[in-house]
Amino acid sequence: MKKIKSLSLFFVASILFFSSCAVKSNDANNTVDSFFNAYKSDFRTVNKNLITKALSEKIDSAIAKEKYDAKRLKDLQSTDKPLMIEGDIFTSIYEGYTSFRIKQTKADGKKASVVVAFENKNYNFTWENEVILLLENNTWRIDDVLYTDKRGAGKSTKDVLSAFLKLNS
Repeated sequence: MKKIKSLSLFFVASILFFSSCAVKSNDANNTVDSFFNAYKSDFRTVNKNLITKALSEKIDSAIAKEKYDAKRLKDLQSTDKPLMIEGDIFTSIYEGYTSFRIKQTKADGKKASVVVAFENKNYNFTWENEVILLLENNTWRIDDVLYTDKRGAGKSTKDVLSAFLKLNS
């Protein structure tokens, strides 16, 4: 009888564990889906509720740097182009995407990885990127997008932002 109770307890615990992993994966997918459905290829307009605090701070710093450099050049009455990030930094293709679909999700503790297939119908082009999410305040938030096809201006969204922030005005 003890074996049956132990086996039953193990079975119930296994079901709860695997169902919680599925819920975590679904929540990560929901975050990615919400982000890319609303995102319009301009990092300045991202929904900050869907990204980590660290990524949000990098974006805020990049925006501030762009504004500072534009003002600096205006004050100098320069016709030079100010420092700015151009193109879509949340995918590895400058022109961005016209559609996307989630292909694969892995959730492990407080980190998740979601492979997203993108398409740009205007250029008849498809590619994949890996979205990294972290569990922040019990909510999945996007922390980075890895450019798995080696086509982006860097290795990832954070890499592009970091490189921009290192540029001299």
